[in-house]
Amino acid sequence: MNINIKKVQELAQEYGCLNEITANNSNKIFIKAILQRKVLDLICEFSHEFFKFQCGNSKLESDVESKATELLELIKLFLTTRAGTDEVTGASIIKIRQQVYGILGNRGF
Repeated sequence: MNINIKKVQELAQEYGCLNEITANNSNKIFIKAILQRKVLDLICEFSHEFFKFQCGNSKLESDVESKATELLELIKLFLTTRAGTDEVTGASIIKIRQQVYGILGNRGF
């Protein structure tokens, strides 16, 4: 399989990754991980578009995920714009995401 190193580098930059990928140093594990992340992001994006056309309780899971994403964006903004140096705020982003997706996953979403 041919890997387009330039596209992988662009994708890595899009996600803020500092790993350097070259034709001589193609870290296949990293490439797999970043491609998985892109696929998951695309699935989430497409599901948001799908659920825009749903109404009532049928889109409750999507609403939970949407509000969680909104909360995570606010925490990131808070983290970068307010003074302070604690590790809890940064870790809360990971923990909230884990909990929300765990809850949704347990209910079959």
